[in-house]
Amino acid sequence: GATFYQFASTVIIDNIITIFGEGEESKLRWNQNVPGIVTNYVTSRRTSIHDIRIGTSSASSPSGSPLGSNWNVAQYGIEARDIIYLNNVTFAYWAGLGALYMYGDATHPTNPTNVNNSIISYCTFAQNRVHGLYLQGPDANAVEVIKIDSVANGGAGVRDKSFLGNHYLHGHSASNGSPEISWQRGLVKVGTDV
Repeated sequence: GATFYQFASTVIIDNIITIFGEGEESKLRWNQNVPGIVTNYVTSRRTSIHDIRIGTSSASSPSGSPLGSNWNVAQYGIEARDIIYLNNVTFAYWAGLGALYMYGDATHPTNPTNVNNSIISYCTFAQNRVHGLYLQGPDANAVEVIKIDSVANGGAGVRDKSFLGNHYLHGHSASNGSPEISWQRGLVKVGTDV
């Protein structure tokens, strides 16, 4: 049967850990408008998460559901602040700018981050309020993004605003930013930004 854990607050990862689930049947859920997981700079370097669903089980049980009108752009499924390895992780129904938000700036005076050389493989980003995967900053480069599926997100399936670029291999992206998806009506207009 399905195994899930419900969280009322953000999970802060401050050590190197590995989380293993059992695929789509394993779910981590958060209350509406609560960010999911934050990996801290240096102390969580090379944390890995495998075979799990992060978000909610359906749009009728929202955690920042695209269907909800009350949403928070800082509500990410995972906010990675250092190197992270993700394999077979599904991100669904997040309200933030990216279901997986990766920002890298090792020279930031108060909040340094560095996600260079992270690996994202076989992950799914579906029906998130804005973007699926969002990479940004001068130290968000050389990330390997392998065989991801990014569909029906309100913004871009993958939004890459890194400095030097990243590696994409065999990805699939469809119906992102589409005004034809019923829950996106009013969110995205043809030819405009979110």
